[in-house]
Amino acid sequence: MSDQKEKTLYKSEMKKQKLKNIPIVPKPTEAENQLKEITTIIAEQYSFEKIISIGSEINKIQKESCFANVDDTNVSPNLLNSYFLLLIPCQLERCNDVLIQQRLEEQLKPIASVTILIHRMDEFNTALQNGSTFFKSVYKKGIVLYDRNEEPFVPPGEGAPIRNRITKREKLWHKWHQLATDFIKGANFFIAEGNNELAVFMLHQGLQHCYSAMIRVLTGYRTNSNNLRRLIKLIDLALPVSSFVVPNKSTPEDLRLMSIILKGYGDARYSGGFIVTKQDVSLIFGKVSVIIDNANKVCLQRINDLKDGKIKYSI
Repeated sequence: MSDQKEKTLYKSEMKKQKLKNIPIVPKPTEAENQLKEITTIIAEQYSFEKIISIGSEINKIQKESCFANVDDTNVSPNLLNSYFLLLIPCQLERCNDVLIQQRLEEQLKPIASVTILIHRMDEFNTALQNGSTFFKSVYKKGIVLYDRNEEPFVPPGEGAPIRNRITKREKLWHKWHQLATDFIKGANFFIAEGNNELAVFMLHQGLQHCYSAMIRVLTGYRTNSNNLRRLIKLIDLALPVSSFVVPNKSTPEDLRLMSIILKGYGDARYSGGFIVTKQDVSLIFGKVSVIIDNANKVCLQRINDLKDGKIKYSI
């Protein structure tokens, strides 16, 4: 066979040849490794029936290439990954749920920002049977990280008529939005009186009531927490792509103002060293007013979409 024919045959074979699909086992991601570590720590501290992941925010930019050795992962040193977990303790776990939550969140701080919700299995199943949108979403979409398989879930129920529940959420939002608005009016009064510290307390209360009601309207979850930082995290879970629900986070100045309002619940009333300037309280007043106005638009839109059937009530 001539050299020319051999070359032609070789080229023809190359065109027909395909790369074989070699199965490749992917390496665990950083998030998967962190969740595994977090789950191990939690399971070693207390007795849990189930550990469920209900959300996360991974703050990482990672570069990969087939043609170069790239080891360039960009993570802000002050920006940890965030995980939202729902924990179901075993029946025999006697430690108070609030203490478990607080201790674990504090213990896990060096690893990631972990927000923990704790509910016993009987409470979870009762909510499922009553048609709770929050617990049904966790049941259907949550990722089980740990399961002792001793206490099963019950099948979700329908609960009260959807139209009645939508009306209930609408009434709740109007009531709590009005409370938030009244706290803002109170803050404006105390600013005029020169009592900036009490004005910050009123702004804290306005934001707290706004966030608590938003969480109820958008997820169906009832929280009694007055911890503003915790409420902000829960809002982040409900609206992960929204910019206004994590207020004052983009610049050092915003963070400074946020630190003032976070102290508004306790220090504004009990600490004699808590001093707020008129300029700062005015800036905070403006930011909180915008947040509450935007929250009203979002929640009313959600309620109208539910009424019109544009979105399912389970969302």
